[in-house]
Amino acid sequence: MTLRLTREQLYELVWPEAMSRICKAIGISDVAIAKHCGKADIPIPERGYWNKLHAGQKVTRTPLPPRDLATINLIEMGGALPPELKARITGEPGIDGEPENIDVLTERFRKRLGKVSLSRDLTRADPAIAKLLNRDETIRQKMAASSFHWEKPRFESSYERRRLRILNSIFLAFARVGGGSAYIRDREAREISIRGPAGVSITLGSPKKRQARNRRSDDADAKDKLELRAEGGRHHLDIISSWMDDDAGKLEDKLTEIVIGLAVVSERESRRWQSEMATWQRKREEGEAEARRKAKEKAEREERERIAAEEKARRDGLLTEAKNWRNARLIREYVEARRRSEVAQVPEFEKWARWALEVADQMDPLFNIKSNSDIEGVKIRPSRKQSFRLHPEPVLPIASRPDQADRGYASCHARSDRAIRTATLRASSACRLAKPIGPAIVWACGSANDAGKSARLVLHWFWRRRVSSLCHKIGGVTDSQHGGH
Repeated sequence: MTLRLTREQLYELVWPEAMSRICKAIGISDVAIAKHCGKADIPIPERGYWNKLHAGQKVTRTPLPPRDLATINLIEMGGALPPELKARITGEPGIDGEPENIDVLTERFRKRLGKVSLSRDLTRADPAIAKLLNRDETIRQKMAASSFHWEKPRFESSYERRRLRILNSIFLAFARVGGGSAYIRDREAREISIRGPAGVSITLGSPKKRQARNRRSDDADAKDKLELRAEGGRHHLDIISSWMDDDAGKLEDKLTEIVIGLAVVSERESRRWQSEMATWQRKREEGEAEARRKAKEKAEREERERIAAEEKARRDGLLTEAKNWRNARLIREYVEARRRSEVAQVPEFEKWARWALEVADQMDPLFNIKSNSDIEGVKIRPSRKQSFRLHPEPVLPIASRPDQADRGYASCHARSDRAIRTATLRASSACRLAKPIGPAIVWACGSANDAGKSARLVLHWFWRRRVSSLCHKIGGVTDSQHGGH
C-alpha cells in the first residue's frame, strides 16, 4: 500500500515521537523514512535528542525550512497511516491545504540557485553526459582498431559539443540545489528529462529540425540556432517554456533564467497533476458510493421480492392443501357411498376401496407431516425410521391375537375388520398431530365387538378432545366450523 504525505505532514509525524515507534506504526524502516526526509529537506531529531528530552534537558526542535521550486512537496512511501498518527497531521494525507504562491517559491529558488555559468569544457561532466562521452571514446578505439567499423562518434562536431555543454550546465545546476538528476533516453541526446522535485522533459536542438530528433547533425549545422523547450509548457501558455538563440542573446547567456523557468514549469505541471489526481480520486469515490447505493437498493429490492415470493408460495401452498383436503374428503365420501350401494358386493371392490382410501390419505394434508410442519407452534419430529406418510399401528390378523377367544374376534365379519383398520388409521394419524395416544385407540378399536360403532365412538371422542383444541390454537376453528366428521 502506498502512503502519500505532504512535506509539512511528514514533519509533523517525525518530531512528536521517537522515529522507531512511528516507523513501526506505519510499517516502514527508520532508514527509509530518514531518506524520504532528506529528499524533502525535512530535518529529523538528532542522535540523543529523546534521551536529553527524557532526562529533562533543554532541547530545541529544528524548524522546517521554507520550500522552494526545487524542494519536493509530495512524498510517497510504503505503509499505512493508523488513526492515532492520522490525528496528528493537518488535513488529509497527501493533500496540501493552500499551496504557496509560485512567485514566492521562485524568488526563494533564485536566491538558492545563484548564477548558472556555462561549462567551458566537459572535463567535469554530469553522469548522463559522461556516459555519452564514454561511448564516443569506445567507438573511436574500435575505429582505430579496424577500418571497417561502421559506427562513428556522435558528439565530435562543434554543434553537438555546444549542445552537450549547455545540457551539462543545466544538469549540474539542478543537481547542486537538489532539483533532480538528468536522464537521457537515446544515443543522440534528443530525448532528455530531469527526474526529481523539479522533474521536467526537455528538448534541445535546431528549431527547424525539432521534428527530426533522430537525424544526425554534422559540421554544416554548426552555425544553426539552438532552441530549448520544456515539453510540459504546452499546458501552460501563460508562462515562458521555450528559449532560443535570438537578438537578445544566446542560450549560454540565459542559463539562469532557463533553469528557473524549467523549475516553474515543473511546479505548474506538478500542481496540475495533483489537481487531476484529486479530481479523479473524488470521481472514483463518488462512483464507488453510487455503486454501493445501487447495490444496497438492489439487495433491498431482491429481499422484498423474495419475501413477496415466499408469501405467495405459502398462500398457493395453503390453497393447494385446502383443495387436496377437500378432494380427499370427497374421495372418502364417495368410497362410503359406493360401499353402501350394490357395487360393494363385487369381489374386487375391497381392493379398489383400499386403493382409493390410500390415495385420499396421500392427498389429505392432515395426514402429511410436511404440510403441517410450517404451522407456527406445531413441532412434529418423526423418528428416523418413520416415513413422512403416517401409517396406523400394524394390525395383526385376527387368528394371531392371543386374546381372540375372550374378545370374540372370531365372530367378527371382514367388513368390521376393515372398519377397525380405517378407524385406527384415522385416529392414530390424527393423534400424531397432537399428543400420541395411538396405542390406546388401537386397543380400544380392537376390543370392540361392534367395529363400526367402535370407530364412530373413538373418532367422536378424539375429535372433540384433541383435534378441536388443536385447530382452535392454529386457526381459531371451532367445533361447529370443522363439522366434526
